[in-house]
Amino acid sequence: MIIAKSSDRLIPFHSKPNSEQIIFADTQGIANNLIPLLQQRGVGCSAVFPEDINPDSAENYLSVLQTLLTPETHQILYFWGLEKIAGEIDQEVEIHCQRFLFLLQALLQQKNPPDLILVTQGAVPAKEIQTLTSPAQSSLLGIALSLGLEHPELNFRAIDLDPNEPNLEEKLFQEIYSNTSENRIALRGEQRFCPRLVQRKLAAGKINFSPDGYYLISGGTGGLGLATARWMVERGARHLVLCSRSGTQTVNPEILASLPSNPVDIKIKECDVTDAEKLHILLEECRSEYPVRGIFHIAGTLDDTTLLRLTPESFNYVLAPKVKGTWLLHQLTLNDPLDFFVCYTSAVSLIGSAGQANAAAANAFEDAFIYYRQARNLPGNCD
Repeated sequence: MIIAKSSDRLIPFHSKPNSEQIIFADTQGIANNLIPLLQQRGVGCSAVFPEDINPDSAENYLSVLQTLLTPETHQILYFWGLEKIAGEIDQEVEIHCQRFLFLLQALLQQKNPPDLILVTQGAVPAKEIQTLTSPAQSSLLGIALSLGLEHPELNFRAIDLDPNEPNLEEKLFQEIYSNTSENRIALRGEQRFCPRLVQRKLAAGKINFSPDGYYLISGGTGGLGLATARWMVERGARHLVLCSRSGTQTVNPEILASLPSNPVDIKIKECDVTDAEKLHILLEECRSEYPVRGIFHIAGTLDDTTLLRLTPESFNYVLAPKVKGTWLLHQLTLNDPLDFFVCYTSAVSLIGSAGQANAAAANAFEDAFIYYRQARNLPGNCD
């Protein structure tokens, strides 16, 4: 997927005096700066800040909508994805996804739900990859893809703000009331961008692996992991560690016997990629023999169900290997001479899939995190 400039023409805003908006406002002030522009044009606004309710209780979102929704309410603006969450990035993703999920579930229970606009900042690599500064927010865009497929009746848009521009309210206001058919827009300076899938021919190249380095494959005992291991051996890799939660327990003995041996050293280790301590120990074992030269992160899981049936537990179950696993592998190998840091993701992060909002969120994070690494001159690819 690339980001291409949209040519939609902005039109002046005209609103009725009785139009209403519910704003889930951030504490950084972006929503607060927008509200006066709305009020000057006769738009009545109700602002809800995270501290106004218990944002981690699903019932509170339903209560807010039951209290504030009127027949005149035509839009809900969601800024809570901009909130800074204390803790590691995987905790930030979990909390952002849970809160957005709770709002969607409450909104979808309404008879005639208003339009919904998700506002993010630095969640996509529009114009240049350095503008993707918040991969945690990218997970919300993954949820939105499934939302559009499961509930096309809900008019949804996402607007990503420029992370390098301080005064955004006027451009955001114009975008909210633009005459556009696009439902995903990124604002960068004076330009507007929207996503497009394009066919691109990859340059021919030969990949070779070092015979004097370790390569770790998470989820390595599954079919894709074993196929990757064979492919790497054919290209010169001689020291591989295949780790998974089950280790050798679920691998067919015939498959184990068929793996290349001399002069190839393939170790199969039982290690959950979300367990920081075990992952650290495993990497230290590798470093005691050879430098760690590459990470191939394949580990993942599914728990498919519709948005209305999703629970935080089933959501986090799918997020964990993709989000926490990626983050731990990133942190624990920052000082290693990596040639490769590859995440195996799914097209669900680009086109969505009904019943897979959790998987779309997890894979959207991984895609974004690779851009995040590339912007910092670290190796990173998605396959």
